[in-house]
Amino acid sequence: MTIHRRNLLVGAAGAATLVAGGGGVPMARADAPDALALSHVCDLHFELTPPVRIPNAPRGNRTILRVAGGRVEGPRLNGKILSGGGDWAVMRADGIFEVDIRAMLETDDGATIYTHYGGLVRMAPENWKKFMGGEKPSPEDYYFRVTPRFETGDDRYRWLNAAIFIGAGYDLPPTPKYRIFEVL
Repeated sequence: MTIHRRNLLVGAAGAATLVAGGGGVPMARADAPDALALSHVCDLHFELTPPVRIPNAPRGNRTILRVAGGRVEGPRLNGKILSGGGDWAVMRADGIFEVDIRAMLETDDGATIYTHYGGLVRMAPENWKKFMGGEKPSPEDYYFRVTPRFETGDDRYRWLNAAIFIGAGYDLPPTPKYRIFEVL
């Protein structure tokens, strides 16, 4: 789908809004919301250990990467990524790399937050070949999207428990990076 400029509104604080109805997007109901807004929460910068590979598993070629650490930086969430989580990813038969990530975050003000998410990485076969040979393709050469969920008992961050988030990956392992947005 092509998003026309008239259908994408950028408001205060850089929140993007996609206005439905333009670009051939039909509304499901007359009383349904006609826009979704996104608010940048943070960027996640992971450091991962070398992969353990399990070839020819029932769902595809499995790759397991442990989280060694990292940083959380953004307008609404800042801190560090704790070691001990991981990504239990699989390369499916259709060439899509499916991620399955779990990690613990610790905010700069001492809150602990669990996150887990799935997502997809899609790129042309020649770019996969380059990547497997140690060369990182440019973010323009792949599609990398995730749907994180967060859990915390800290009152300052309970809003994370009750919101929907989406993210875009803009670097690949061993140092993947994600820009995370709350869907308003």
